[in-house]
Amino acid sequence: MPDPRPLLWSEPSAIARYSIAVLSVAIAIVVAALLTAFLHTEPIASAMISAVMFAAWFGGFGPGLLATALAVLAIHYYLVPPLNSFALKGNIFSMGAAELPRLILFSIASLFIIFLSSAQRAAAQSLRRSRDDLRASARALQQLNDELKAENDQRRRAEETTRQVEAGFRAVFETSPVGIATRDTRGRILTANAAFETMVGYSQLELQALEWHDLYHTDESHLMDLLNDLISQQRSSYDVETRYVRKDGGVIWVIEHTSHVRAMAEDQGFFASISVDVTDRKRAGLERRRLAALVEQAADLMAIADLSSGTPVYLNKAGLKMVGFDSWEEARTRRGMHYIFPQDRAFVNDVLWPTVLAKGSWSGEMRFRHFKTGAAIPVLYSAFRIDDPETGEPVNIGNVCRDITDRKRAEAEALRKRAALP
Repeated sequence: MPDPRPLLWSEPSAIARYSIAVLSVAIAIVVAALLTAFLHTEPIASAMISAVMFAAWFGGFGPGLLATALAVLAIHYYLVPPLNSFALKGNIFSMGAAELPRLILFSIASLFIIFLSSAQRAAAQSLRRSRDDLRASARALQQLNDELKAENDQRRRAEETTRQVEAGFRAVFETSPVGIATRDTRGRILTANAAFETMVGYSQLELQALEWHDLYHTDESHLMDLLNDLISQQRSSYDVETRYVRKDGGVIWVIEHTSHVRAMAEDQGFFASISVDVTDRKRAGLERRRLAALVEQAADLMAIADLSSGTPVYLNKAGLKMVGFDSWEEARTRRGMHYIFPQDRAFVNDVLWPTVLAKGSWSGEMRFRHFKTGAAIPVLYSAFRIDDPETGEPVNIGNVCRDITDRKRAEAEALRKRAALP
């Protein structure tokens, strides 16, 4: 853990440094006085030298000079109290012959100590500042190293995430059951997955030699307008049901979703298309429409009835006409038994419906009734059970009826004629 305290050594203020000089001399005077009183020695010079050294070391050159001046005064006072060795002769101070050499020697020694201490102090301060600067630099470098390491770790995680995402998209692209292909803005095919290759019958290399419009049926040229809208940013994507022409010449129906993917600001990007083959569904839909048209235009009654009540859920035009309805709305309000001629209803309840439910179908002759006239309509009737393809449970009844009124009338006329013969 880095040291949270500041590393740089702070220089004491000028007041503090000069105060140290005064304080050191005062302490030296007190110490000298105590030693003199108890040991009967004269340690004043040694004490003052110590004070000067302390002041010069901690305060510098100026405080050292101040301490020297104060020490000279203290020594002079200490040796010849109370300052009577200084005699005023006019405007010049004079000293006694005995103490002058001693004070001069003390002053020279003090100055030497000041210079030496100041030099050492400056060197120590420089060394301390260098050390603190080095520590600060080391701390800054460590912090920078930590930041670079964190940034590198973050970049590595981002790159790993990107690789995983790319791998996921690649897996989706390659294993998707629907066709996925990309092309540039000029229409040249860039990539295609296996499902798309199977769909159109071309290999990857063959597709890259084609342009997208080569896959479209000749009647689908209007799709180029949609592509131009994507390039001009009038739309971001489109969905369309269109036709592709396979390599073998076969035509398939697909639902195509195409979007414009912009890679960079200076790049026009590319088109990505997802295509789902709906040829079988289109064919099944076409077959259903053909079957519906066949049933609707058939001359026989064709109906689908609800299993529980027999109420029709579908009745074609021929059926409506046969029983005398003018619209489907009339037919849907009547229950199944209402269509049966009253004298045949017991047979339907006791025989016909149980047979259809048990065996799945019944065919034979019976009679419907005409809802406007009430007349009986002889029909050749076929009923069959319709089961749910998932559960297998019966859900509806199918009905196919052919009006045999003319045939019955002809049979009756023939019998009448035979009966009239002698």
